[in-house]
Amino acid sequence: MSILPEQRKAHLLSRVAEYGKLSKKSQFGGYSLMVDEVIFAITADNEFYLKGSGFVETLYKANNMDAYVYLKKGIPITLRYYRITQAIWRN
Repeated sequence: MSILPEQRKAHLLSRVAEYGKLSKKSQFGGYSLMVDEVIFAITADNEFYLKGSGFVETLYKANNMDAYVYLKKGIPITLRYYRITQAIWRN
């Protein structure tokens, strides 16, 4: 999985290993990440975005996490995936 810098990849793998097998597939100009076929995040441009919905999406917005913008045929589409900030990676 060469979609994130090595240090972040190792951190991510250690966190999700207990929940099931991590897999990826090409999607939205990057890769979607899945545990047991359930998409929980995407990566693009060496950034990591968590899927947002309901209450957790409110938390992401309150923490000023940027939404992922996908260009489809030159048209920007804002998706409900939010970029993990440096502060969150450190914690």
